[in-house]
Amino acid sequence: MNIALEAFSKGAKKHLTPAQFEYCVNEACVGGGSVLPGWIAIIGYEPDDHNHYEIRVTDWMDKSCPQNTRTWVRILVSRDRASDLCEIQWLVEPGGRRPQANNQNCDEQSDARKSPVGRELES
Repeated sequence: MNIALEAFSKGAKKHLTPAQFEYCVNEACVGGGSVLPGWIAIIGYEPDDHNHYEIRVTDWMDKSCPQNTRTWVRILVSRDRASDLCEIQWLVEPGGRRPQANNQNCDEQSDARKSPVGRELES
């Protein structure tokens, strides 16, 4: 985990604004577990859960729309303590453009429920 967090901190200057970095370090959800698909293009093979672990920095889940969680970065590390494997998949464009929600329709529905103007436009 330390290798991953150090790599995140070093790479963040290229990908995040200072405010976004502070958000990711102090407020975002840092967790991980099973390796999700999508690493072949970066490392040349699909890693497995037995030998690898994935750490993700995400926004906290919105209970009204759980599938709408934004992921900022995915970090792949080896479960072998002797290995220094640490690959980062930034999901933020250089300069800090924020990642898109996983489901824009959910965003729109959630916003419409919160706003009286949105409810008027829904009908």
